[in-house]
Amino acid sequence: MDGPWLKIGGFLLLTLVCVWVMSVVLSPTIGKPGEERRLRHPAGFSVVGPEGWPGTVYKVGGPVIAPVLRFAPERTVGPVQEFTITRWGDKPQVPEHESQRPVKFGGIDATIYLHQNRGMFAQMLDVEIDGAWYRLSVLLPTLEDLPKSPWWAFFNSIRVERGASDAAAVGVAANPSDQTPPAQPTLTAEPAPIADPATPADQPAHVTRESR
Repeated sequence: MDGPWLKIGGFLLLTLVCVWVMSVVLSPTIGKPGEERRLRHPAGFSVVGPEGWPGTVYKVGGPVIAPVLRFAPERTVGPVQEFTITRWGDKPQVPEHESQRPVKFGGIDATIYLHQNRGMFAQMLDVEIDGAWYRLSVLLPTLEDLPKSPWWAFFNSIRVERGASDAAAVGVAANPSDQTPPAQPTLTAEPAPIADPATPADQPAHVTRESR
C-alpha cells in the first residue's frame, strides 16, 4: 500500500509545484515605474515600461499604421501579455468591447474599454492630449480594476512633448528583427463587470507635457 500512496503523494506535490511555477510565469512582476526604463518614440511621446518587460519602438510603415511603444515580459507562457501606447492623429475608432467607463486622466476626460475572452483581458484607455489621441492598453490573464492597480502608475508615466509631429513617426521598427505590429485584441465574450468608477482611485492622474 505504501508504494501506490507514495506515488500519488509525489504526483500531487509535483502538480502543486507546477501550478505555482506557472502562476509566477503567467503573472510576472512589474515593479514600480523607474525613469531608467523610460522609452521614447521619435513622434514625441514616451512612457516607462514595467520591470522585466523590454520595450520596442514601432514607426509607421508596412503593417504598422500608427506610432507604437510596446512592452512584453521577458519570460512567459501561454497567450501574449503586453503593455502598449499608440498615438493617433485623430480620435481612434472605438475598439471592440463589452463594457466601458469614464475616468479622469491628468484632469482630462478619458474612457477605459474592457475586452475579454478565453481568460485574457484587454483594458484600453483613450485620451486626447494636445490635439492628438493616445490609446494606452494592457493585455493580461487577470482582470484588475485599472485605476486601483499597479498598472495605473505606468499609464500615468506618459510624457508628451509639445509640438510632437507625426512626420517623425514614419520609418521602421527600432528592432529590425521584430517587424510584427503589436497584437490588437479581436476577442469576443460575455461582458465582465468593472468596478464603480466613482472611487478615490479615479482621481486625475498626472499627465506631463514637455517642451522640446
